[in-house]
Amino acid sequence: MQSVFDRLGIQEEMIPKHSFSVHAVTGQFVTTVHHHSRYQLLYAEHGVLRFLSDDKQFILPTNHGAWIPAGLIHKVVSSSANLHFRTLYLGYQKPEYHFPDTLTIFPISLLAREMIVYTQQWHYDDPITQAEEAFYDAISYLIADWCRDAIRLILPTTEHKHLLPITAFMLAHLDKPLTLTQVGNQFGMSSRTLMRLFRQEMDTTFQAYLRVARIIKALELLSTTDMTITEVSLQVGYQSMSSFSATFKAFVGQSPTQFRQHHRQ
Repeated sequence: MQSVFDRLGIQEEMIPKHSFSVHAVTGQFVTTVHHHSRYQLLYAEHGVLRFLSDDKQFILPTNHGAWIPAGLIHKVVSSSANLHFRTLYLGYQKPEYHFPDTLTIFPISLLAREMIVYTQQWHYDDPITQAEEAFYDAISYLIADWCRDAIRLILPTTEHKHLLPITAFMLAHLDKPLTLTQVGNQFGMSSRTLMRLFRQEMDTTFQAYLRVARIIKALELLSTTDMTITEVSLQVGYQSMSSFSATFKAFVGQSPTQFRQHHRQ
């Protein structure tokens, strides 16, 4: 199964180290569905990543980290031309590490970023040193703390024959004032039937799905374009800046302005 390892010409099973890091400018890519035998801590600079796992889609904004448990089957998509891919592979778990057992997206602190970047001095093909082993051990102890501020940007996916074109339509028209009744009429379906499909097939509501999709799109625009905050707000269907800012902060933990400043720093 193709992963970023395959793109970089790395054979994961041939690396003898328990823990190691990979740092590379990868740009745009799409992996096939795959998994790793090690735990993975991923940090993407200058770009946005999407993870597809089970029936959910996770967004990894720039300056955020992703914790991926060992063995988790997933797919990764990058649409960012200048993505700097930094990832740590941790080969074992001690009870005191308290690793999360689910895919988790969280903001990267300055300390976490510097520790991740510091690991690029050790190449995965070099013999492990005591300093390297101790450093990865320190990071492993901190994982649980870093993941406590997880953001909840999880977008359900579906292969349902009626819902699939509906969600595709919604994602293509996030700048429009979409309503349950309007979208239902567009596809010859009552609002009640559409509401029931969202609950039964994706365990969410029409409104909740639309809200998350809009914030995910806003994150991508804030990270990859020079559009103003007002332009981004309108592009994702918010006519009110205060409403957009409040919803954005509820999901991301920062206002759009703070997120943009953090990204540029």
